[in-house]
Amino acid sequence: METNNHGDNSPERLPRSNSAEEILGNLKNIADSVVFQKTVVADFVIRLHDEIETTPVASRHLPFLRDQRELLRKAHRELDALHDELLHACREVERNAKTSDEELQRWYANANVTACNAGGHNKGDRNRRLADSYLAELRARGLEPDGRKGRFNGDGTC
Repeated sequence: METNNHGDNSPERLPRSNSAEEILGNLKNIADSVVFQKTVVADFVIRLHDEIETTPVASRHLPFLRDQRELLRKAHRELDALHDELLHACREVERNAKTSDEELQRWYANANVTACNAGGHNKGDRNRRLADSYLAELRARGLEPDGRKGRFNGDGTC
């Protein structure tokens, strides 16, 4: 695994990659890190649950411990969502790498129009991320968007 100037492999500190293979490798490393973090959080939830259920604690500490357990469960759910998003990003990078320049231009235009005109935040955000990934792939190929008009909910959108 590649390390940065700080001597670690923190993804936010790694240099930007231009090739789909490098981007995919970095995304998979981040996903592996998230899986490890999920394991650590799950272990804390189990330990805290055992402490609450088996150790006699003063009643004044019980609400705090239960709150902590719920916070850890929430963190675990958020890590699950992040992991799913990273896996989706890996699939997008792989798909983009296999796409023709013409198709990528069309997908970018469609995702961009859909992101701008979507009524809900989630749909707009998802299509903005798609448009950004298409733009990154275009630029990695030495291309810029060709200015074509996209179609709302057209190919390449979600």
